Amino acid sequence: MFHFVFGERKKLAKKPKPWRINLLLELARSGWLKIKNKIMQKFDSTCKDVEYRTAIDLLDNLIPATLDVYAILFRSGSFEKYVETVFRIWTFALRWKRKNYNKAPLVFLSDLFYWQDTHHPFADAIEKYLSCFNDYYVENAHSRIRANTSSNATVENIIKQAYVIATLGKEIDLRHLPTAYSTSHPPQLGLCDYCKLQMNDDSVVLVCGHGYHSACYDKRCVYCENFYKNGIYENVNAFLKRIEKGTDMLTQDDLDNEIIEDEEEGTEETDCEQTSMMEVPYDVYSYTNYLYSVYNNIYI
Repeated sequence: MFHFVFGERKKLAKKPKPWRINLLLELARSGWLKIKNKIMQKFDSTCKDVEYRTAIDLLDNLIPATLDVYAILFRSGSFEKYVETVFRIWTFALRWKRKNYNKAPLVFLSDLFYWQDTHHPFADAIEKYLSCFNDYYVENAHSRIRANTSSNATVENIIKQAYVIATLGKEIDLRHLPTAYSTSHPPQLGLCDYCKLQMNDDSVVLVCGHGYHSACYDKRCVYCENFYKNGIYENVNAFLKRIEKGTDMLTQDDLDNEIIEDEEEGTEETDCEQTSMMEVPYDVYSYTNYLYSVYNNIYI
């Protein structure tokens, strides 16, 4: 698509300009809406083919959330939908093990629910004037600094410069697939993921990739719910440990490459299931079910 739009001789940069990214995403979304019905008619409603489910997750889930969260929902002040989409984006960051992005949305949601729970006036203010709470001035200052800073500047060369991991040419792993493939119970082709019996016309396949008979589906996908709960426990605890260090200095862990990070988080995932609820702040744990219900209701 990039070469079709910008020409065969153009090279796709490791960090494309935002307007190019948005243009390609808008084209992908608009094109998908034109052919969506015909494509879905080609597949059975109970189809769990991994390529088909991944395409649906990308085109009906990831791209719309990326396009809408700021340009439409935030700027228009659609508060409830904005909060829902923030949680959706966190699920992507969790699945892809994106450092910082898998923690920052939880911090925002935890603060928000705390303000609402304690009837703090800030909760009402942010709901009514959402679009006023933007980081334009901070980002503008950063842009000015970047424009006047050489790539060889000190302070660890501006923290070794922001690294960008290109996905082209890489072997696709589970985290790039719909959520179900990252859980302890990957989807069973042709079978109900609850009773393990053959799927039929009275069955439904969720966007996560898990499928159930109507009688087996209890308004939630327990496998994905546990995956998100474990992710909340793990990322909140990691964030609290970072705060408890009592310093703004970056550690070697912060500078490790993403491959090492993935290996470390993969080993921690098993231990995560045994994490005590008491290790997580009450407000974060209390709203885990609410967050999952928000995610769940969007996709059914």
